Amino acid sequence: MEQRPTGPILVVDDERGVRALCTDVLQRAGYETRAADSALAALGALDERDYALIVMDIHMPVMDGVELCRRIRQRRPEQPVVLITGCPSIDTAVRGIRNGASEYLAKPFTPELLRDTVARALASAAADRA
Repeated sequence: MEQRPTGPILVVDDERGVRALCTDVLQRAGYETRAADSALAALGALDERDYALIVMDIHMPVMDGVELCRRIRQRRPEQPVVLITGCPSIDTAVRGIRNGASEYLAKPFTPELLRDTVARALASAAADRA
């Protein structure tokens, strides 16, 4: 049986097309989603409610996803985060994981890979809570 989140998934990306793609794929898979177009908007969204998972881009203006991940971990140490990037590298992956990312996903990705990564991150978070 597939694990469903207890709350919405927050998708954070400054590119409208990527945000729309991610939210559409996740909604079709049965997840409730919310979207934010910047790291600052994501921090505001976190002040308003809890999220089962945050899926965010690394490369954003003003504050990148790695810094956002670090700030989220300061507020909510157990918050699962999936980082996505169009410029994958070992250095970026290591920085993301060191700053609290649960998963790392390189663009371009298929809808199936996004769904699998989200399901894996949610299952891991549920196991950590158990």
